[in-house]
Amino acid sequence: MKDCLICNSEAMLCMKGKTDGVKVYAVDETNKLTTSLWEEYPGPPSDCDNGLIQFSVEGKWGFAHLRTGDVVIKPVWDFAMPFQKGKAMVIMGCVVSIPKGHDWLLRGLEVHGGKYGYIDSKGTLIKPCNKNF
Repeated sequence: MKDCLICNSEAMLCMKGKTDGVKVYAVDETNKLTTSLWEEYPGPPSDCDNGLIQFSVEGKWGFAHLRTGDVVIKPVWDFAMPFQKGKAMVIMGCVVSIPKGHDWLLRGLEVHGGKYGYIDSKGTLIKPCNKNF
């Protein structure tokens, strides 16, 4: 199991998690793991278009299903924005800084450089990453 960060950068909300590469687990205040991410997620489920929520592991970003914890889009992107209207902006070649000691609020997240494109809810690149971010 690897540590991961489960978040919605648009709503600036996050929580600690773990992943085995197939599922993402939320870690509750007693260190219990659950795949029902929505039970631990500090925001409304409507924040997550298509039921997909961002997660980051070892510096790469992907998406998991909010209710089941299933990894739907493997973490291969240097950064990914939340889904809106069935697509998500993804960025390659960027530098992401995530503040240490964060709580539920993801304050100070910064993304610098890179090229962006868009993926659909299956992870298919629908616009190539060729525009400067």
